[in-house]
Parts: sequence; structure tokens; C-alpha cells
Amino acid sequence: MIVKFRLLARRARFFCFTGLFLLVWFAAGFNQARATQSVELSWDPSPDDDVGAYNVYYGTTSGSYDNCVTFSDVTDVIIPGLQDGQTYYFAVSAIDDNDVEGELSSEVSYAVPVPDPIVLQANMADQVQDVELNWVPGANDDYYVYNVYYGTQSGVYTNMVTFYYQTDVVIYDLPFGNNFYFVVTALDAYGDETPFSNEVSYAVPLPVPIVLQTQTYADDNGVPYLMEVTVNAPVNGYWELDTAPDLQSWSPYEYGYGYGYGDGYDVDVYYYLDPTQPQMFFRVINY
Repeated sequence: MIVKFRLLARRARFFCFTGLFLLVWFAAGFNQARATQSVELSWDPSPDDDVGAYNVYYGTTSGSYDNCVTFSDVTDVIIPGLQDGQTYYFAVSAIDDNDVEGELSSEVSYAVPVPDPIVLQANMADQVQDVELNWVPGANDDYYVYNVYYGTQSGVYTNMVTFYYQTDVVIYDLPFGNNFYFVVTALDAYGDETPFSNEVSYAVPLPVPIVLQTQTYADDNGVPYLMEVTVNAPVNGYWELDTAPDLQSWSPYEYGYGYGYGDGYDVDVYYYLDPTQPQMFFRVINY
């Protein structure tokens, strides 16, 4: 949205404005190209050669301006940090090389729209410890940075991850057995951040207990010589297979990596049997 300050009356000799008039107009498409928390102000330059700066006054009450920003030798500026749903009132004055300030222009107002809400959804990704988040960013096409906030309490977000030009992302490796709550915000090129989206939650389940399965192979004489050790549940990540003759003195036997397919091959180890050795026990540690 562009607000135009047009100075129609010329200044008198002693830097007094007479009959200063302010015209407001809207540039086509600007309300989508700019952030809803910023406004662009522009005005026709003063005809006096000794004007080197302008003061922009604004506030939330007509005729009462709590804020003043000075701009040097420009007539088109951005005022950021405006609050959603609030109406602001603006006026401008010119300053000459002797720091003499002219009268205020007529006043214009700008009602800051409330941004379209961001609609957030959460679903399990390929692994149970990963959550896929996707959202609809709303009508504003100036958003390109998104902050995802999350934590283990509703409304309390202790973690933040920033994504660029993405509206479908994955948060990886969430701890087992926890509920997580997520919201997302959008930022535009001016750094203005939208309010939180709706909150969504994702419950990371407890891991399925890993139960080892064994199959024994015998030779032609019926003597066992080989044991295949597999698991009954998906194993994702690095694992270690340990052996012990007494369920206490465990020793690493083999290492591997499971892809969480749960097809019996996440852990698949062959152990050669020695009839002269005592019975052996097995366990799997998943890192």
C-alpha cells in the first residue's frame, strides 16, 4: 500500500507552508507486494532547494503523533513494525539546511490489515521419530522465510528452526515417548514476522521392543553349525549385536545399520556354532 503526500501549495519565503494538502492513493497490487506490517510513504519533494530532510510523524490517534522518523533527501520511505489490525495516522514536514522545520502536511491514515492465518498440519514422516510439517502461507506472496517453533508443552516453544522458500519440511530425530507442539510464522523481506499459526501436535511413540529371532542350520549329520539372528521390529540407525555365555559378560560381535524397514533385514547376522563351547546368548543395542 502506497500513501502519497502531495504538496500542492508552495512555501513562503520564510519556510512557512500555506494551504498544505495531502492526497492519498493506492498503487495497484501493492497490498500484496508489501508486508502487512509495513507501509510505504511517498510525497512530492519540496520545491525549495534548501530542503535537505523530512520528518515523518505517526501514531495511533489522529492528530497525536508518538513517533517521528527523520529521512535525509528522500521522498519515498518504508515504515516497518506496524501492529496488525491497528490504524495509524501520518503527517510529514520539511526541514531546511538551517534546521528550520515547516508546518505539518495534512494527515493520512493507514489501517494495517490482519494477515491471512497460516494453516499448519503435522504428519509422521518416513520414521516415527520424524514429523512432516506443511502449511499454506496465505495470500501474501512476499513471504520467503519461515520459523518453526516447537516444544513439549502446549504454547511453550523452546526450539526454533528456520526454513527458506519451503512450506513442506521435516523435523528429525524427536525423542521417543514425547508429545511435541508446533507453530510456524512467516517473515517477509523487511523482517516483519506474522503471528503464530495454529498449533499442531505430534506424539512420538515409544519404540517397539526388539525381540531377537533365531534360525538354526544343521549339517547332513544333523549337527547345528550356523545360527541366523534377526529381529521382529524395525531397527533404524546403527546397531550392535552382543554375545554372552551368562547374560552378564557381554562382548560386541557385529555392527550394522538398519533402515527401519522391519522386513527382517534391519538386523541379519550369522553366528557359527561351536559344539565344544557353552550356550551363547544374544542382544541388540540400537544407537
